[in-house]
Amino acid sequence: MMEDLGAGKRATPNGVRLLELLEGRRIGRLKRYGKGDVLYREGEASREIFAIQSGRVKICGNSSDGKLHTYRILGSGSITGLTGNLLNGRHDSRAEALETAQIYVISSEEFADLVASDGFFSMMVMTELARAARTLATKVHDLSTLSVQQRLMSSLMRLADEHGHETERGIRIDLRITHEDLAELVVANRCTTTCCLNELKRQGYIWQEGRHLVIIPFEHFMILDGLSQAVLTGDDRAAIYWAKRVVAEGIDLAKGQSALTTAMWQVDREFTTGRLDLSDTIASTLAMRCSMSLIREQMEKIGGESPAVSRVVIGTVRGDAHDIGKTIVSTLLASEGFMVIDLGVDVSAQQFVEAVDQYKPDIIAMSALVTAAPPAPAAVIDALKGEGLRDGVRVVVGGGGVTQRLADSVQADGYGRSAREAVDLARKLTLP
Repeated sequence: MMEDLGAGKRATPNGVRLLELLEGRRIGRLKRYGKGDVLYREGEASREIFAIQSGRVKICGNSSDGKLHTYRILGSGSITGLTGNLLNGRHDSRAEALETAQIYVISSEEFADLVASDGFFSMMVMTELARAARTLATKVHDLSTLSVQQRLMSSLMRLADEHGHETERGIRIDLRITHEDLAELVVANRCTTTCCLNELKRQGYIWQEGRHLVIIPFEHFMILDGLSQAVLTGDDRAAIYWAKRVVAEGIDLAKGQSALTTAMWQVDREFTTGRLDLSDTIASTLAMRCSMSLIREQMEKIGGESPAVSRVVIGTVRGDAHDIGKTIVSTLLASEGFMVIDLGVDVSAQQFVEAVDQYKPDIIAMSALVTAAPPAPAAVIDALKGEGLRDGVRVVVGGGGVTQRLADSVQADGYGRSAREAVDLARKLTLP
């Protein structure tokens, strides 16, 4: 579990006032809990409440399948154990010390007298109950609407808000938290949580400093998330707005590019699985292109144009006017740093040959969706051979009208069933 951090983050002003009240009026007894010690258990009769002087406590419970889920992590100045006590019932969760903690244990009788006699304490109780209710509502919303990765980022932002401090680069979470701890917070298995954590690190949203996690400033995350959502919803005006905010706020442009690429990968996945229709996919592609151009333009202004990973000529073959699959692939290739020359649709073998001669690409990517188009890739390859250009370029094919068997029969260098496979293949073929 998490390691000792001593007193942890300071209490809020109201939390400090609460602790001063308990100490001044000698209410409750101050008890030391070691890491892993249980304050109360789910289903146990509620006879006391607990006010945390120092350290941290997690509030958790078991699901029907026996998995442990963490609802909240409380720090100095927080109160827990209220619900069962107020309802004269039993605790509906478990409280466990995450680190060595000093905690005021207040009897039900002391609690009732304090609520009746002190307005500030009564307000603190109501505030704590409101926070717990909001946390529960947020959990329900997140589980209903967000992916594991989105829930993970949301949870990390809450942890940073409650248990973090600002540094020059971001907000450092003052918890030595394990992947298992995070899995309990986001209600997912450890393996999935680790994969999502690594993806967030790849995108530059979080990083490691020693044994602590640091996340980008909240404002930066909201801008980058707005940019991603604009692409996902196909809102080109919003995408342009958020791309301009990325530039204006001085956000790392690589993070802006990564946010766009990640969103476009999701669009491709939704389109491939039939959950996103053609018109929405086209709108997302346009939103991606216009916002990416703004970010690329700024990159060139501040540091010159980055050298392309490789050069790709792409087009839909003769006899096929389908554009969307080819466009998604070309957009993703460009976002990954490839220089893309898009020849459009219904491209003849001669046009491909002329493009190879003019642009000297590393790869030709041909898309064929209709059933009448598959012979066209063979015609392109034959034309390249006839001009002595075949050995100097890699040829990849894809689209609904192409199969691995066809790719093998025309002696293509690779076959991609989806946009993701096509981009992965391009990377692989151009590795030094």
